Amino acid sequence: IFATSVWLGLKRGMKNLSDLTLLLSFVFLAYVLITGPTNFLVRASVNSVGVMLQNYIRMNFWTDPYLRSGFLENWTIFYWAWWIAYGPFVGLFVTRISRGRRLRDIILGMLSFGTLGAGIFFMVLGNYALHLDLAGIVDVTGLMAKAGEAEAIAAVIGSLPLAKFALAVFTLVAVVLLATTYDSASY
Repeated sequence: IFATSVWLGLKRGMKNLSDLTLLLSFVFLAYVLITGPTNFLVRASVNSVGVMLQNYIRMNFWTDPYLRSGFLENWTIFYWAWWIAYGPFVGLFVTRISRGRRLRDIILGMLSFGTLGAGIFFMVLGNYALHLDLAGIVDVTGLMAKAGEAEAIAAVIGSLPLAKFALAVFTLVAVVLLATTYDSASY
């Protein structure tokens, strides 16, 4: 997928693959939102945004000095370090494809649309997994502890109606997202 996309070039290959990725991603999220516990997903998402806005500064400086649960080392600091390493790569790519646009538009677009896209994914898929765990449908936390994140993700997606179809679409989205990342690196 990646090689064909690069071979076809920026307009015919990479752009079309990126557009397909965006479409498939939002179709998948809409499927989860519609077939899942929609009311819970919306309410939990709105609540999560409120909690984050209320506690933004405290949460960004939380180091867990007393309990030392390991969450920071396993998630927060890794996520920050990943973005620090990934940031220059993204910046170079966006600079190359943004000829003719103003710097302000590029920064606002990246901050708003990037944050919105990631937030929607976390809200829908994260809250769906939370619902499954709280309702006792899938022991997500137990699966993560025993079998790892990949097994837990497969079980969460596999709990949707038309599970094989949902897993196939999720896998396709993951593969195409990876291919578009490689496209960006090659460009």
